[in-house]
Formats: sequence, structure tokens, C-alpha cells
Amino acid sequence: MDINVQFYAADTAAELRYAVVAARCGGQWVLSRHRERGTWELPGGHREPGEDIDAAARRELYEETGYRAGKYTNLGPLYTTPAFVDEVIEMYLAEDLHTEDDGQHLDEDEFLTVEKIHIDTLCEMVMRGEIPDAKTQLAVLKVKRLLDARKA
Repeated sequence: MDINVQFYAADTAAELRYAVVAARCGGQWVLSRHRERGTWELPGGHREPGEDIDAAARRELYEETGYRAGKYTNLGPLYTTPAFVDEVIEMYLAEDLHTEDDGQHLDEDEFLTVEKIHIDTLCEMVMRGEIPDAKTQLAVLKVKRLLDARKA
């Protein structure tokens, strides 16, 4: 059996298929609880054809939570399993949240409820295994480290 392993450059937009957004609202973070999977996840989703990955992050945050952000910080890429798939997820920190109509704009196949949780609680949930979603785990821990560095 032949195995072809490819590695991808993060700066090639064609490979960026998914965006995840760690969104801070006051002192808490906006998470979605997927009703079918029962998992806590940061807002995010796939990029539409021809859509810029930054625009996908802004759109997904709005659709899944009803929030828009005044400031976005790119947290870098996540290569989910580079030896097996070509999926690259771009992670963002969204701050200065505001809402225009306080409602979600979900796709018909999305079943999400939105909750706000403190970053320290999220980190504890990650460490206890209560958040099994890898992209959410990594984004939460990166955001915590970034916020700690800002305080120092």
C-alpha cells in the first residue's frame, strides 16, 4: 500500500477551509453547545466558495451567536491531522462584541445554544476533558496564554 503524505503552507488560502472564533463578551466567552453532539464548541464553520477566511470568521460568529466584533486577532492555523487530511483551521480572537438584533442566524442543519463562560472555567473544562473538541481546546488555551501575556 502506498501512502502519500502532504504538508500544507498556512499562508495558502485555498487550504483554509474552516474558521473558529474565540469571542470575548465582557469577562466571559461565547460558546455554542451543539444539541445533537452535546459538545461545547467555539463558534466557527466552513468557508463559502470564494470567501476570504477572515470574512468566514466574521460571518460564522454572527450567524451562530448574533454577535459582531469590533476587533479580530488572528491566532494562527491549526493543522488537524496533516498526515491524513488537508484541513487547516484558522483561529481568531474576537473582542469588543456587540449585537444588532440579539439573535442567531443558524443554517437549517445547525442546532446550537449559546452560553457565556469565564476563561478560567473554560480552561478547567478543557483540562477535565469536558471539552473534547480539539479546535476549541487549542483556541481556549491559546487565548488564555495571550490574555495572561497582555496582563504581564
